[in-house]
Amino acid sequence: MQMLSLDENQIPAGQVILLKEAILRNTRLVERKIDEIRDWFQDIPGEYEGYTIITEARRSYYFKSFVTRFEDVLRKQCEQT
Repeated sequence: MQMLSLDENQIPAGQVILLKEAILRNTRLVERKIDEIRDWFQDIPGEYEGYTIITEARRSYYFKSFVTRFEDVLRKQCEQT
């Protein structure tokens, strides 16, 4: 998150522009693909050959953590850009 708050005083202006463009591009990408990302989490098998891979609680936690970080970091930064 610290990197997202860098400005021209800390890195070259050209790099700031590239960082802001990347933030916008990735925010739009995640917004378009959020259903696919959710499905990806859902497609992780709960068990394989008798071994637990992921519990439903952990699966839910990972997806909610992803969404929270997306909204609180990337999307928030995108709105400030």
